[in-house]
Amino acid sequence: MPRLAALFAILFSATTLAATPDEAYRDGMAAFNAGDFQSALAAFERARDGGKDTPQLHFNLGVTHYHLDQLEQADKAFARAARAPELAGIAHYNRGRVATRDDRPADAETHYRAALEHATTERIRELARAALDATREAVPDPPARPGPTALAEVGVGYDSNTALQGDDRPDTGSRGDAFVDLLFYGDVQPLGTADRGLRVHGLLNGVRHPDNRGDNFDRIETGVTGFRTQSGWQQEVGTSLSRARLEGDPLETAVEAHGQVGRPLGDTLHGSLRYRLAWIESGEAFDGLDGVRHDLRARLRGRLANARWRLDYTLEWNDRDDIPDGDGIISYSPVRHGIRARWSQPLTESLEGGIHGSLRYSRYPDREDTGDGLERRSDLRAALGAELRHDLGGGFSALARLDWTDNHSAIDRYRYDRLRGGIALEYFHY
Repeated sequence: MPRLAALFAILFSATTLAATPDEAYRDGMAAFNAGDFQSALAAFERARDGGKDTPQLHFNLGVTHYHLDQLEQADKAFARAARAPELAGIAHYNRGRVATRDDRPADAETHYRAALEHATTERIRELARAALDATREAVPDPPARPGPTALAEVGVGYDSNTALQGDDRPDTGSRGDAFVDLLFYGDVQPLGTADRGLRVHGLLNGVRHPDNRGDNFDRIETGVTGFRTQSGWQQEVGTSLSRARLEGDPLETAVEAHGQVGRPLGDTLHGSLRYRLAWIESGEAFDGLDGVRHDLRARLRGRLANARWRLDYTLEWNDRDDIPDGDGIISYSPVRHGIRARWSQPLTESLEGGIHGSLRYSRYPDREDTGDGLERRSDLRAALGAELRHDLGGGFSALARLDWTDNHSAIDRYRYDRLRGGIALEYFHY
C-alpha cells in the first residue's frame, strides 16, 4: 500500500525538542522511514502535544504504536484517523489487523467489513476481502501508509566558480556569476507495506547562469528501490538511471545499483552502511570520464539534547578511461577518502540553524605531464557551510545558505576555491 510517513532520508533526521509541530511531524516521518520507531513515536507525540491535530498524524501514531507492539494505543490512534473519510477505509483495515494480532477475531471482522464499506481504493477492498475470507488466522502484515511525498525548491544567489558544476567535470577554471537553482523530487510507494515494499523516485535539477551560460547544468534521474525491515534491520536494494548535461551537451549518463543496511543503535542513535556501483558513459566533450565508480559509505546519526547530528565516512574508487598526454596520463580514476559532519540546532520555535564540514583526500594512480616533469596528482579538498531554515507553515520553508570550498592539489592547475551563497524557497508535501 502507499504510505503516509515516508521520505528519502537525505533530507531530514530525528526530531528536536524545540521544533514546531510541523517540524516534529516531519522529523517523525524521517525517523520512521529509518526504522527508528521509538524516536518516531517521540516526535509524533511532540507534534500532537504542540497542537497538531490531523488525521494523518493520528494514523502515523497508530502505525508507529503497531510496530512497537503497543496494540491498545495503536487501536485508539487508528480510531481517531478513521473519522476522516479519506482515511476511514485503511484505518479500519489496520484496526482489523490490530484486533487480529490481539486475538479478537470478532472485532477484526467488524473492522474489515467497515474497511470494505469506507474503502476509497480497490487495493484496500482487496485487502479487506482477503482478510474476511481467510479460513485461518495468518500472521498480520504491518499496516500500510498511503500517499506520495514531493519536494520543490527554487533558489537564487551568487557562485564565485561556476566552472565546478558536476563533481567529475575536468574543467577547474574559475569564473563567477549569479545563479538560479531549481530542484524537484518525488517519491511514491506503489507496492507493499510499511515494512516491505517498492519505492519509485524521480529527480530534476537545473542551474542557470545569466552570463556563464556554458556552465548551465541540469540533471534528471529516476529509480526504483525495494526495501524491508526484518529483526530491526532496514535493508534496501535499488537501481537508478541519470543523465547530466552542460549547456545542453551530454556530460555523463550513469546506471547505478545500490544496497544499504541499517538499524537503530539505541534510543537516539542510528547506523547504516551503503554501497553504490555506477557505470558511467561520458559525453563526447568530456573524454576520460567513461568507466566505473564504486563508493562505500558508513553513517552514524543521532540526537544530543535538542540538536541533530550526522557523521559520514566515504571510500570511493574509480576505474575510468584515462587520457594519455605527452609522457604522462591525465587520470580521472582517483581513490578518495572523505569525512563529513553536520549539526542542526533549533534557534527559535520556527528557526533552525545548521553547519556542516567535510574533508576529502584524493590520490590518482598515474603520473601527469605538467610541462616541468611527471607529477602524481593528489588533492585535499576542504569544505564548510552554514544554513538557516525558517518554517513558514503549510509545508513551506525559507532558507539561506553559504558554502565555501578550497581544493589543494599537487598539480597547480587543479587548485581552486569556491564561495557560493543564496536564498531559497522550499515546499515539502507529504
